[in-house]
Amino acid sequence: MRNLKDLEANALKFWPERIAEIERNSSIIPKLIETQDKFISLLNIADATPFAWKNVLSASKKLQANLFLKHLVVLSDIGGEKLMRFKKELPSIFLDLTMEFIWNGANHSYKFQTLQNAKTWSNPHLKVDGKGLSKK
Repeated sequence: MRNLKDLEANALKFWPERIAEIERNSSIIPKLIETQDKFISLLNIADATPFAWKNVLSASKKLQANLFLKHLVVLSDIGGEKLMRFKKELPSIFLDLTMEFIWNGANHSYKFQTLQNAKTWSNPHLKVDGKGLSKK
């Protein structure tokens, strides 16, 4: 039977480097902190139209689309469970799958692209979880 001295002499006190590396690669917070200024800058620059952010985002090297979406999810405080609920409820609110809105005094509309497909709006599917954010 091992005692405390045996454990202290032979046990790992910290995560093995392999597991620590996996955790570093999957942790979301450092990526969000690292790209926060880029995210805010993109929103400030892309103010010509409500959809201008798409063009600016596609021109960005450091801020891929799923990371941009993760910033929006955190900013709006919408977790994965709420996202899945929204996917189910929005078709009953936007019957023709189109959202009409006024921005800077002009009428605009947005047709939802994924409300009727079978895929869920989950963090893994949207690639806004740790594993998904490690890839572009």
